[in-house]
Amino acid sequence: MVGRRLLEGKNIAIIALIMLGIYGTHYKYFKSFGSTDQNFEVENTARFVEASLSSMPTCDLPETFFRVVEKITAPTLTQVTPIFPDIRTDKCRDSVKWKPIQPFTPNEVAQYTNCIAKNIDPSKVNVKSMELFNYTVIYSFFNFLKKKTNVAIVEVGGYVGNELNNLLPATGAKHYVVIEPVPSFYRNLSERISTLDVDSDVKAYNFGLGKRYTTLLVNIRGDATTTSKGDLRNKTEVIQIVSVLDFVIQLGIGCRSVDLMTINCEGCEFDVLETLISTNLIENFNYIQFQPHYNAPNLGYFPCRYCRLSQLLARTHVAAYDYPQVWQAWKRKDIE
Repeated sequence: MVGRRLLEGKNIAIIALIMLGIYGTHYKYFKSFGSTDQNFEVENTARFVEASLSSMPTCDLPETFFRVVEKITAPTLTQVTPIFPDIRTDKCRDSVKWKPIQPFTPNEVAQYTNCIAKNIDPSKVNVKSMELFNYTVIYSFFNFLKKKTNVAIVEVGGYVGNELNNLLPATGAKHYVVIEPVPSFYRNLSERISTLDVDSDVKAYNFGLGKRYTTLLVNIRGDATTTSKGDLRNKTEVIQIVSVLDFVIQLGIGCRSVDLMTINCEGCEFDVLETLISTNLIENFNYIQFQPHYNAPNLGYFPCRYCRLSQLLARTHVAAYDYPQVWQAWKRKDIE
């Protein structure tokens, strides 16, 4: 009798362990791939992060890629001059083509899913990366560009010129274009450029980049300035946003490659890179460096948006350095 009870107790324990394992597996899955408010329902999981072999994950956003193939028209940004003086914008425009986004392959789905799991809480990832991060990497990493001639750099989000002040001497860039949309920052940036003692052609423009032309209100908070969420307790300014596509075409990048595009624009990195990925222009940037902003407004479900972008970038570029959720750089695959 005692032996039978022990056997029954052992069976119950085994069943309990099996059930716990099944529940634990499902809980881990929902916790890794659920929504930001920590509701782990299946429908939220599917809506936010599902990647299939027939479609891109939506990241709880409307259409974020340019899928309609239409003729690329002449830019209206006549104030922007080509980054290389020997280039004609009208000639370069004809070389720019739409590149419809293809669904993930099975291997890409696996990598994307793994990325979601690692970045489910980007704030924690950021804190861990900051323990290892040295700010100088965003310019010292590109010291090798000094060995090249006619180096060209585009900086998106120039603020008051801090990164420019470091990148110019580190790379010896001959051509440097920087944009800053906030008028007060732009004035400081322009003043700083006027005091530079370098043999470089440096141009600054007072607008930001987005998928389309628009006007936005921003809360002024130093280098953390972002578009307004209705909180007007901070000082605000109006900024102008222009088309990424028009700007890049007007620079003449359809004809020539740029050595580096560096982006620190409080969330616009997604609009900029997703637009470039929708065309063959993405292949004209030898290096792309950007700072992800997981707390910027209107990004949809960030882990999905971030991992989708990373996987699409990996089609043309490879990681050059990566401090997750702090700064990262990508190198074009065909560059040695």
